[in-house]
Amino acid sequence: MRTNITYLLIPLALLGCKKEEFDVQNLNGGVITVLGHGGSGIHSLYPLDSPGSISACLYTGADGSEIDVQMTLDSVLVAFHDETLDASTSGTGRVSERTWEELTAVRYTNLPYQEERILRLDHYFASASFTQDKQFTFDVKFYAGSGDPQAYTGVFLRSLIRLLDSAGLAGRAFVESQDPVFLARLKEERPDIRSYIYPATFGQGLQVADELGLFGITVDTDQCTPEQIAEAHAHGRWVTLWGVYSKDDNEAAIRKNPDHIQTDRIEHLVRLLD
Repeated sequence: MRTNITYLLIPLALLGCKKEEFDVQNLNGGVITVLGHGGSGIHSLYPLDSPGSISACLYTGADGSEIDVQMTLDSVLVAFHDETLDASTSGTGRVSERTWEELTAVRYTNLPYQEERILRLDHYFASASFTQDKQFTFDVKFYAGSGDPQAYTGVFLRSLIRLLDSAGLAGRAFVESQDPVFLARLKEERPDIRSYIYPATFGQGLQVADELGLFGITVDTDQCTPEQIAEAHAHGRWVTLWGVYSKDDNEAAIRKNPDHIQTDRIEHLVRLLD
């Protein structure tokens, strides 16, 4: 009798595990682009934006990755998250205060990946063939040192455009920034590069995106409702959600109908949308 009950419970259990079907309504053809946050996200043992973190993300089946971009004293673009090197690496000070040669000696201090180095972006995209079909969001971080900030952002802009062109990324990259002036200059020089405002609030972001004619808005999922995303879509603006840290966050973010999700639970989101 116990065996028969067990057999009866198996189909019920399978029914209970049935995968939810999401009816996504967005500007991306009903598809949500899955991007890792800084590579494999905050739950990974790899440091954010490190070579191992980004490569591991791309092998999960994700569509691509968000990458934080900073510029060295000698105008080399690297992937790095924090304002200073102190907390997570053997280096000190800001990336913008160090030359690339100085950064080659820096290592992440996170266990167990203490041999992870600062990632130089042009070298990475030139050598990593598995990035060729992936999409990337470049989160521009202006942690400049002393000097003329306008000149600094101008050099950063030219360096970024050069990277995207040399790596063949212009057609599959998104550039996000909190600086409307930088985004306006980017749009003026290269309207083909998809630019996103990264605002404090959704309302502020939609206003700036409309005024500048930007491609979209990158916003914290906790600061955005499904109705607001629908409003952005009505204005022709794509929406990327970040702050998606857990499996529950993944499901809640999908139901808001964004175009892209930057997640810290990559494999789970890939499975949900498969």
